[in-house]
Amino acid sequence: MKNKFFSIIFIIAGLFLFLGMSKYLIPEKADTKRSMNAFVRYVIDGDTIILSNGEKVRFLGVDTPESYESEKLDRQAKEMRVSPGYVQELGKKAKFFTEKYIDRREIILKFDKNNEKNNHRDKYGRLLAYVYILGEEKGDFNKANKDLVWVKIDGKDAVFLNASLIKSGNAEVSRFFQYEKKEEFLAIEK
Repeated sequence: MKNKFFSIIFIIAGLFLFLGMSKYLIPEKADTKRSMNAFVRYVIDGDTIILSNGEKVRFLGVDTPESYESEKLDRQAKEMRVSPGYVQELGKKAKFFTEKYIDRREIILKFDKNNEKNNHRDKYGRLLAYVYILGEEKGDFNKANKDLVWVKIDGKDAVFLNASLIKSGNAEVSRFFQYEKKEEFLAIEK
């Protein structure tokens, strides 16, 4: 009887915990908003992250070097006329840049109107977004850092990570499709 009582209490407590955490576990519908706040669980590479709710996000308008074995890695190495290992080192540098600034900070994802028809997703199902990092200035995360592009988001200081990857030399501008910030990114890349 005592074990049954504790089992029921444990199940009820688990249910309340799940319901309270569900906003972090259940992916939000990106097509209903122009932006959303989130926290990052994991950085896959320089231009792709996983949110705390499990959603994969691909940074819109930028392309960082590959850090994993793939056909794209071989293509990049051939285009750059370098070894795949060298491209992977550049990819690791881009991943480190993203991890360094995004770690334990709240981010805001902003969506591009050009991707509304695809529910802001690419052909792999990843959410396509501009990524802004909120947070107070600490260490290298400050306005004196020449690699970071600072902007105002809803009256708060934020780092525009997509643009910062380009400015720091860790990413190229994606030229294959149209998006709102393309001209801004091309100007930064020069």
